Amino acid sequence: FEASGWIIEPIVSKNHNTYSMVTYLSQIDLGDLSTVGAQQFEEEFVTKQPNAISDLRNYLQFDVK
Repeated sequence: FEASGWIIEPIVSKNHNTYSMVTYLSQIDLGDLSTVGAQQFEEEFVTKQPNAISDLRNYLQFDVK
């Protein structure tokens, strides 16, 4: 991974509830898609990123309560 980060934007609905829109950005250099490169991509991005998003959601929900 070259770089990554989160953009968290507040969204206010018509009924004045506040929500967050979260965008995850990542710059990835896959190089040659050899077996090792493809395996590393799968392990790092496909497997771990959904968990990171879930962890962020849990953190933000806990922080608000």
